[in-house]
Amino acid sequence: MLPTKLTLSAEERLLMMDTRFILTKNGLLKKVELLLGELSERIRQRVVELRLNDSSLFVLSPKIARGEQYQSLPWVMLDYPRVFTRTDSCAIRCFFWWGNYWTITLQLAGVYLDQYKQSVEAFVQEHLTENDWYLSVGEDQWQHQLEPTTYVAAASVDKTYWLRDRPFLKLVKKIPLEQWDDLFPLLENNIVSLLLILKSNQAPSL
Repeated sequence: MLPTKLTLSAEERLLMMDTRFILTKNGLLKKVELLLGELSERIRQRVVELRLNDSSLFVLSPKIARGEQYQSLPWVMLDYPRVFTRTDSCAIRCFFWWGNYWTITLQLAGVYLDQYKQSVEAFVQEHLTENDWYLSVGEDQWQHQLEPTTYVAAASVDKTYWLRDRPFLKLVKKIPLEQWDDLFPLLENNIVSLLLILKSNQAPSL
């Protein structure tokens, strides 16, 4: 007799014997990877058009990664630019999280936070009427889920937010999964908006 903790529910039994779910899931994740691959090439073109390609931020090529266990759910992400050191970071991360949403995040720390903080504040002020922009308020810069303890609506922050000393700053755009058919231009246009923040000042060399 199996221990109770090893007993399968009716739903688990059905899933165990059904290959369609796993095959469909794998096929969907492959399409997400392909989409991000095409997006990365398009963003590289936009970087050249914006004359950012000579910046030290864009020395490394775009990177696509995939996993199965972010909060126990599959994920796929694209990082470009992707500068991460022990003390400094500057990245734009496009993140697909199964069953939840897409996010596009500008992540800044160290010298890059000092360089671009005012530009991020100006961007937020210009986009106050737009929905689904968020700012980090948590203590872990690697936390991606948009929870009230870690992120707040950008339109809700006041001047005191920008006066506080923060080890990092994340500006996040949330895109619902339901918008798949319009996803490519949504991702591209919002990433370009963040690239324009980086264009506002020359990135420092590390």
